Amino acid sequence: KEFITMSLRLSVTRLSYELKITEVEAGVIRKANGYTISCLPLDHQILDFGYAITEDDPPGKFDLEKARALSIPPGPLYGKLQAGQDIVLDDGRVIKSSDIVGLPRKGRKIVYCTDTRPCQNSVELARGANLLIHESTYAEDLAQEAPTRGHSTAIQAASIAAKAQVDRLLITPFSPRYLDSSVLLSEARSVFPSTDAARDFLEIEIPKKD
Repeated sequence: KEFITMSLRLSVTRLSYELKITEVEAGVIRKANGYTISCLPLDHQILDFGYAITEDDPPGKFDLEKARALSIPPGPLYGKLQAGQDIVLDDGRVIKSSDIVGLPRKGRKIVYCTDTRPCQNSVELARGANLLIHESTYAEDLAQEAPTRGHSTAIQAASIAAKAQVDRLLITPFSPRYLDSSVLLSEARSVFPSTDAARDFLEIEIPKKD
């Protein structure tokens, strides 16, 4: 906050909008609307953080055919069962939610590790993520230079993805010395095949699991 406010003041910048600055600490930043945002400090030349967005575990799958077979009238009772509540029918039968609704499904998780050297916090934050977005500034020929500048190579990013057992890895950004990302992508895939390189307007769908 101090850096931003000082920069604005010294540059005599006048913003046409209200600027709200939220300073974060390790842990949960916000939990609302079915998602939790958390962060951990990484290992760069200045303080920076990696962020995880985790979806709340959605309820299990509702067995509509079984509900119909048990003559459960559709409507509010379906909602109660879906919410984990047992119900009593007009004929006195007790229907347990677990009889109709499967086990909770795993919520989706996206992790973004900004500028950083390889570090354990990256692994912990990314563990089990559906998608890890990890910086990949250098190819392996500059592996000695990367840590002096607080960055990772493509292979190091891929190693983090493998250790964290993520589903997919997206590498970005890249040093401007590379005309395209093909070399970095090839190196990352040699360690973690489910890797893509970020590009403008790229869209990645993360489907819900049954």
